[in-house]
Amino acid sequence: MPVLIKNIGLKESEIKLIELSNSSLIQALLDNQVDAIMVLEPERTAALNQGMTVVVEPVLPKYIITPFPGVAYVIMRDLITKQHRIAYKLKILLDGSVAFVDANIEDSRAMFINFYNLDKEIYSNTYLPQFQKMVEINKGSIVSLMTKMSEAGVLTTSFDIQKLFAEPGQFKQ
Repeated sequence: MPVLIKNIGLKESEIKLIELSNSSLIQALLDNQVDAIMVLEPERTAALNQGMTVVVEPVLPKYIITPFPGVAYVIMRDLITKQHRIAYKLKILLDGSVAFVDANIEDSRAMFINFYNLDKEIYSNTYLPQFQKMVEINKGSIVSLMTKMSEAGVLTTSFDIQKLFAEPGQFKQ
């Protein structure tokens, strides 16, 4: 949030952040406990279905960096060296899952709705995040995010992000 606040031109003294669980954000807005909320799915769709208005979407890629590196899957380096076959199969499975989601948006949305046991009518237009295969990851955006986090005082030290990434060649059969 400090990076977002800085990039939209606000000063931390101009805004009061309140930490709430995702499930309580909408009610806090309805009860006038807060003036605005930043929500993820499935609360984003629930807010829209309750007549709320999206002010900015997507917030993080628009005001911080695009593509925004939200999450990652991580494995131990020892798995690659000591159990190469398992690491290879895991990479193939994860990259295949990304390819499936990209090629089957509606099926993927249905799986998301079923997994979270959501009402199919209410959540039929749920936003699905974008995922990338290992070779597609934009390392420059991660470096840029790290720089912005340092400038906002969130990170106090920097580190070599290359250590976070396995080389695709390490997964060859």
